[in-house]
Amino acid sequence: MNEAVMNNRRISFTPLSEEHFALIQTWFNEPHVQSFYSLRAWTIEEVRQKLTPYIQGVGGMECYIISIDKTPMGYIQCYPVKEHPWDNQNLVEEIIQNSAGVDLFIGEKEFIGKGLACQILETFLKNYIWTRYKYCLVDPDIRNDISIRLFKKCGFRKYQQISSKDALNRPTTLQLFIQERPHKGSDEGVGIDLEVYKKLFALQSATFTHINHTDTIIAEVYKIVTPDKKPFILKICPRIDDYFREALFLRQLKDCIPVPQIIAAVEPSNSYFGAILMEYVRGELLKDEDWSNA
Repeated sequence: MNEAVMNNRRISFTPLSEEHFALIQTWFNEPHVQSFYSLRAWTIEEVRQKLTPYIQGVGGMECYIISIDKTPMGYIQCYPVKEHPWDNQNLVEEIIQNSAGVDLFIGEKEFIGKGLACQILETFLKNYIWTRYKYCLVDPDIRNDISIRLFKKCGFRKYQQISSKDALNRPTTLQLFIQERPHKGSDEGVGIDLEVYKKLFALQSATFTHINHTDTIIAEVYKIVTPDKKPFILKICPRIDDYFREALFLRQLKDCIPVPQIIAAVEPSNSYFGAILMEYVRGELLKDEDWSNA
């Protein structure tokens, strides 16, 4: 059992065993769990048939009971994405080979709406996912507003919508989210000093506004407005490969498809991440609801 203390609450994860099947059956038959997870009424035998292979590790599945202060209250599972691909997924091989998928739910109603889900997920990521995987993917139903808000709050970014069928063979659309393992030495995953980039691009007098940009996994994105009201976009890429890939993409495809023009760029160094300053083009990529104050 792995434990962590957050906000004076002890969060623990106990490997799933047969003794938990009755508890899982109770949760599977709760209306709030059936909405998007268990979907229907379950017998104890159906629970046993579903979860016994998981306990045996079939397909690399790992399952845990979540407890708060030793009280069982939910369920979480993880698995290698390469063993459980989605239909019509658009994932590069790097992500497929180095990703875990995660599913979870809160079974006990008294723990819903307490702000615990993000703490639970972040603790699980730190102790079970980032120790072995570079990426984590989740796939809520697009109608599951609560889960979508949770994953955004925990730092996941939109990747792709997937048309699929649920366990009852009904058409459904899943929103695939992705998060990359945080960089060591940074509590936020990416340590960016904007003053460095203001000097590098001679933008000391400009205003920088961070974009909560859920459609990209390669960069921190800022809208910049100069004193004469000229807008630009700045992409700061913490990973070296992502910087060179993004720069190559923009330069090679500028005459083929509509992409922003590069104004200036600084390559990665030992002192700062690579960054690309480009023209500002409002459209589907950048929406009003993406803006937040830096």
